[in-house]
Amino acid sequence: MFASGIVALIVGFLILFGWPDTANWLLGLELGFNFLTTGVALILLGRALQDPVLSASGTMMSSK
Repeated sequence: MFASGIVALIVGFLILFGWPDTANWLLGLELGFNFLTTGVALILLGRALQDPVLSASGTMMSSK
């Protein structure tokens, strides 16, 4: 999500200064990149939550 924010800021400044004539494709590119990076971040978060939690001794902890 950090990369998405950085790219959004850069593209926002490019649009603000009128390069390249604030074309519609540039807005679509930014939106597509935002969707892509947010989706990857959510998939990785979901996978991280599915992993079992290990205790300090290295054994699997019970969720009971």
